[in-house]
Amino acid sequence: MNRLRRLTLAAALVIESGAALAQSPALTKYGPAEMLAESSNLADLTFPKTAVELGMFSKFNNILFRPSRGTSEQRYPAVVLLHRCGPFQDQEVRYWVEAALAKGYVVLPVDSLRGNANNCTFPLQVESGRRIKDAFDAHHHLAGLPFVDSARVYVVGFSQGSFIATLASSAQVASAFGVPPTKRFAAAAGLYGHCQYPVGSIRGVSYQIDILRPDVDRPLLLLMAELDNETPPTSCDEPVKQLTAKGVPIEAHIYPKTTHCWDCILSDGRVRTDFRGVQIVYRYDKAITDDSSQRIFEFFSR
Repeated sequence: MNRLRRLTLAAALVIESGAALAQSPALTKYGPAEMLAESSNLADLTFPKTAVELGMFSKFNNILFRPSRGTSEQRYPAVVLLHRCGPFQDQEVRYWVEAALAKGYVVLPVDSLRGNANNCTFPLQVESGRRIKDAFDAHHHLAGLPFVDSARVYVVGFSQGSFIATLASSAQVASAFGVPPTKRFAAAAGLYGHCQYPVGSIRGVSYQIDILRPDVDRPLLLLMAELDNETPPTSCDEPVKQLTAKGVPIEAHIYPKTTHCWDCILSDGRVRTDFRGVQIVYRYDKAITDDSSQRIFEFFSR
């Protein structure tokens, strides 16, 4: 893959475009084969075999947590957490670890940054294909643990992590990575991601890029924000409609008067101007964050 194409592909999964959904589909050139090729550019992560209980001074990057109550013979459901483009914030991850533990889940927050401060500018330090493999590797690791119910391993992604969770729900993507149907995530949830980069929405990219691919075959919950002008929910309107018509168990919910990164307490009130000259505002909302958690674990329990 030449350098220009690598840059444009990287940009496609970082740039937060507000363009409307294209009227007619175009060829998607960034597919499973390209994702698989990206996965070999960095070494695999290592995950612990021993789970710990959450403590006051716990660290969270690639640490495995288990509920404090239960028997040694008990098999728990498990959830993989996929962070946004960065930085990896322990305080914000703690909320989701606590929420999962309270529901009786083993939790593995995956830190894909590999020492980088963030993964928000292109060329990406950790390409999307590598992050997809991190997610599949985390599933494989959890499913092999004696205290995890291998049939109930789930994934939750945030922003860029939502893209990864959504792509991992694709049958063709899973197949390209050598993941058989019996060893895939039981269901996925994505927070403040979006579904598609239409033709012409990104400078230098002359083809459509689907994040929500037409071959998704796993239950998928997409939680989005009305005021999100980084990853606008309008890009999901048509793909979600088409998948729903095919009987795919996908649900989408848009929170009114809510911004991107609504659970990011450390970014509350932050204002920045992106490369398009668009002003981006982040507002933390505890009520929406709590509702997100409730919706996710209810979805997983079905």
